[in-house]
Amino acid sequence: MAKRQLKGGAAISVPGLAASAVFVLLVFSVIPSWWASDSRDDPFPAAAYAEMWMGNPIILLFQLAVVVPYALRFGIFLRNRFITYTRVRCSLRRYLGRHFAVNAVIAFIIFFAVGIIPNLWVVFGGFSFNPGAYFLLTPQEIAQAEAAWTTFSQFTVYGPWAFPVVFSLWLGVNAVLYSSITLCLIMLMKNQIIPLVLPWLASLVLSFGFAVFGLEAFSPGLLFPFNLTQLPMENLLYPLGLVATAAAVLVAYVLYNAPKLHNFQ
Repeated sequence: MAKRQLKGGAAISVPGLAASAVFVLLVFSVIPSWWASDSRDDPFPAAAYAEMWMGNPIILLFQLAVVVPYALRFGIFLRNRFITYTRVRCSLRRYLGRHFAVNAVIAFIIFFAVGIIPNLWVVFGGFSFNPGAYFLLTPQEIAQAEAAWTTFSQFTVYGPWAFPVVFSLWLGVNAVLYSSITLCLIMLMKNQIIPLVLPWLASLVLSFGFAVFGLEAFSPGLLFPFNLTQLPMENLLYPLGLVATAAAVLVAYVLYNAPKLHNFQ
């Protein structure tokens, strides 16, 4: 088993990964999408897609959801001291790098799927749209209103799938960053519970603080900006850059200091 873990760098089995992926997809995508698809009266697909996120628990729990597929089990893996036994057989930095890479791939794929699934309901769920109720009477008026509807709907000018695909990429990238931060905290801290909730708590505190000062459009916790007026896409680069910097610094610190970290002794 150790040899298989050494070569693959994975902390969980394929059945465990599949179960985690199914759980995340059901709880944060399939079930909320099914629930929100009832009795809709939207002017166009972009409005329906954005509205389907409004009651989704992932808005409040995203930073917790991203730890489920890999980081959660990595804590158990670390607590059982498998890495301590393995480090004598290979470079610890390279081995941990594999864990970061596996986590990134898994997090991105699962949360990209989380973002895409609601649009499958919009496209194939028998939705009917009523632009006339919003006084949109011509194709040009509908297209202009759809592009200006909410953040990310700017991309509808490139096709009906552009908005959900770009937003799903956004979710996937953020899932990689937040799960990587959690993975680093698990490696750095003796307590294995605090690292799982710390990024989530930090996001809540920062979101509240930014909102108090009227800066919610720049909050690192603003992952689902559909309840605000449309934001320029560059606005989202500031919080993304902040989270990406934190993740990069932590990953670099862990890899550089790995041989000296107490969790690997």
